[in-house]
Amino acid sequence: MCGTGSGKITVWASSDSALDPLVQKFQSTCPQYTVQYTKYSWDALDSKLVAAMAGGDAPDASEAADMEVGQFSVLGGLTSLNDFYAAQNYQKSDFLPQSWDYFTTNGQIWAAPAYTDVRGLFYRKDILQKAGITTPPATYDASFVVGATDSSDRMASFSSRGPVVASALIRPDLSAPGVNVLSSVPPSSYTTMSGTSMAAPHVSGTAALVMS
Repeated sequence: MCGTGSGKITVWASSDSALDPLVQKFQSTCPQYTVQYTKYSWDALDSKLVAAMAGGDAPDASEAADMEVGQFSVLGGLTSLNDFYAAQNYQKSDFLPQSWDYFTTNGQIWAAPAYTDVRGLFYRKDILQKAGITTPPATYDASFVVGATDSSDRMASFSSRGPVVASALIRPDLSAPGVNVLSSVPPSSYTTMSGTSMAAPHVSGTAALVMS
């Protein structure tokens, strides 16, 4: 596990990361290494990784959002994990197929999946049927991807962009305001929120107006 080397290893993670016990275990098992472990908010982590990779000063290892891996690989900030996987005897069958494929392009594995989640599409069948749409987009290729911008029309740090991992697609297709957007919250109040989930309603509303 420890190898024959020594020195400092820089590791970045999100503020809610679950890597803490793994870092502590590695440090106690391999005391010849000093782990410089830094945690950032997700927004700050994404932007810092982009800047560090562009400047050739990326950390040795980092947690990252899955949708950012394609962008990071294009920036040249990632090292292929093929040799590492082979040395550890990791097989594709050890992972969910989608998790393995998501981080693989041209036979190169760019990231290790830490966990996965389930994402679903909810829609109003009656509204779509009135517009002549009998089935929703059923594949990723058929979906319309929305990015988020701020009040200066700059892409938000949390909004992924560039090639999609394991695909030749360049996303997003369209961007809309998604930073500090006024949103209603239960039971009867308002607050500002950020996210591509704030940008998507702008596009959905525009599409609805066009369709009407």
